[in-house]
Amino acid sequence: MSFFDKLFSPRQSDHAQETGVLRMEDIYYPEEYTPQAADVRHIELTEQEAVQRGWSFRKKSKHIRITNYHGSETKVTVPAMIGGRRVNELGNGCFQKIDVTSVEMPDTVVKIGSYLFNRHTIRRIIFSDNIRVIPTELCQYSFSLEEVHLPLLLSVIGDRAFKACRNLRHIELPDHISFHRSGEEVFYQSGIESFSFNAKEYFKYYSDNLTLRD
Repeated sequence: MSFFDKLFSPRQSDHAQETGVLRMEDIYYPEEYTPQAADVRHIELTEQEAVQRGWSFRKKSKHIRITNYHGSETKVTVPAMIGGRRVNELGNGCFQKIDVTSVEMPDTVVKIGSYLFNRHTIRRIIFSDNIRVIPTELCQYSFSLEEVHLPLLLSVIGDRAFKACRNLRHIELPDHISFHRSGEEVFYQSGIESFSFNAKEYFKYYSDNLTLRD
């Protein structure tokens, strides 16, 4: 299975839809591309302040895991510190039951759980640059999603992570991503029309004789 069979939907171009074969000229990517780091506010809260703002969490010896958010803000920045401990993890589905439109994650976050935004109203996600794995079905069927900043250190994207995100038109793929280890149908049935990717020769290698799935 090739690079694009695994990651992208069959909605890339009229030519691709007509012939079932995706050509180099059917995809736009710049000659030179350097991924940019995310710029996310560093917020420190006391435990009481965090609870008042709608954060539920579990304390570890040195770190904090966010388990739920039930605050009133629709544009949310995850705190970097709570009670003097680093917030390094977002638990499974912690935004699943609340309508937020934007979530930004500070660089203290290194791990996120599954289904954070599955079938969600989210429009914008800025991931921490220190996250290495995006779990399976993280944003599947989130039809409103328009903007995503993928982590600079990202190496693996799970199955169907952005499947059917119909308003997601462009994605910037970081340098460290492993297409061999990443899942299938990551962007299948999404609205992806263009992407930025630094490894041009890698792209050429995997684009030969590409056949798109039905």
